[in-house]
Amino acid sequence: MEVPYVSKSFINRVFERMRDAERTNRPLDRVDKAAQLVHWMSAVTIEIAQYFLGAICNEAEKAMRGEFSRGQVEFVWVAFRLSVVVVMEMKRKGFETDNYAQLMGELQAAAFTNAGSRCPVDVVRGMMANKDGWIFMDYDVQANAFAVSTTLAIDMHNEDLTIENRIVGMRLMWQMFLHGYVMQIEEDLKANLPKPGQKRKAEPSVETLEKNLINRRTSAAKWQRVAALALQAKNSANTAESDKEFEATMALLHQSIEAVPEHYAKPFDVYAACKEREADSEALLKKRKFI
Repeated sequence: MEVPYVSKSFINRVFERMRDAERTNRPLDRVDKAAQLVHWMSAVTIEIAQYFLGAICNEAEKAMRGEFSRGQVEFVWVAFRLSVVVVMEMKRKGFETDNYAQLMGELQAAAFTNAGSRCPVDVVRGMMANKDGWIFMDYDVQANAFAVSTTLAIDMHNEDLTIENRIVGMRLMWQMFLHGYVMQIEEDLKANLPKPGQKRKAEPSVETLEKNLINRRTSAAKWQRVAALALQAKNSANTAESDKEFEATMALLHQSIEAVPEHYAKPFDVYAACKEREADSEALLKKRKFI
């Protein structure tokens, strides 16, 4: 797997989350419970996922469909509530053959779950982690084939190796999320383009959109812009070699996400709403004698 470039500020922010997790939980080398590892990994993945402005969300311990799944999975990252794009398994002990088989099964189960989506993705990515290292795996649905990376060892007695592999790991996680987002957008574009010979449906009225916020009948032109920006972000990520180029990648990604039609499933921005109503909120709290 090729490792994409990420900026120094990106690395610093993720390492800060690692530090916070170890201060509030346990140092990674002393973790002896899966729940502790989940806490540690949550801090890291949330820092990375937040760059996607809510386009990719964790449906924690989502039960996968199909005979391949062995139960609930700690991290199931879903793009726009449509397709599972990233699966993460946390293991208390080392990587055994059975653990590899379980991750492969969960990736197949994710693909089976996605098959019920309006526009499923063709590749599902996975990661398996314990206190001693990380492993990354891709599942190509059409080819029914897996690609597995080497183990990224975490050895607290070898600081240089640990730091290097943690950086590689966070870069690969960033890549998994980005590719998952782009794949979902490309599938959405296909779903929204009129089929050959199909008559174009009339655009929904404003009243219809207000009554049904999940109505996704939108113009092909809008989706083509979203997809074009997403693809530019992916290509930019593949060629970035400096902080400036990485920031340009992030700008393209955010432009793509912000161009997604408003009535498409996107999270409510609580922070922005609070900032807009800051003065009103303070007056309301004073009126109710909270401050």
